[in-house]
Amino acid sequence: MNTSFKQLYLQYYAPAKRFATLYVKRSDVAEDVVQDVFLKIYELQERAPQCNFSMAYVMTSVKHGCISFLRGELLITELDGNYSEVERSEMQWMCNQLEMWDLTTSVTEDTISEIYKAIDALPPQCREIFFRSKIEGKKHAEIAQELNISINTIESQMSIAYRKLRKSLERFLLILLLFVLHF
Repeated sequence: MNTSFKQLYLQYYAPAKRFATLYVKRSDVAEDVVQDVFLKIYELQERAPQCNFSMAYVMTSVKHGCISFLRGELLITELDGNYSEVERSEMQWMCNQLEMWDLTTSVTEDTISEIYKAIDALPPQCREIFFRSKIEGKKHAEIAQELNISINTIESQMSIAYRKLRKSLERFLLILLLFVLHF
């Protein structure tokens, strides 16, 4: 496994899986979608090692994987009706939302870079806690146990992180909100 693929995988796997789970609603399916994306990237890098893949490429590929899954589920519901009308409507809405969403026009690599710079500028403990919570998707109790600190400390450090990030990223506030909620 080459270093650039490993870095890409470590950096984007967890956020991509969380993103996919928001739309497909099943962790196992989200994992399959994201693993398929990284398998394709790995195969492409084996054939053309000079290729670099961005976050936009990864997330757009995950988006298309989610759309394929949802379209397949919608087709199945038409054939055997194993979902309620409400579930079917929700799947259709999710599919429509994904089709309209374009990461490349809403979030650029420069924006993501600015967000990561702001995160890197946080005090060390604050940065560590924020990263584990928002990038790795860990619960506060899990982080407290790993770092051998109280949940109150976790919550206090997260408040500090939000305050500092809000101040340093005012011009990216909407994007930051999407980043924190979805990634």
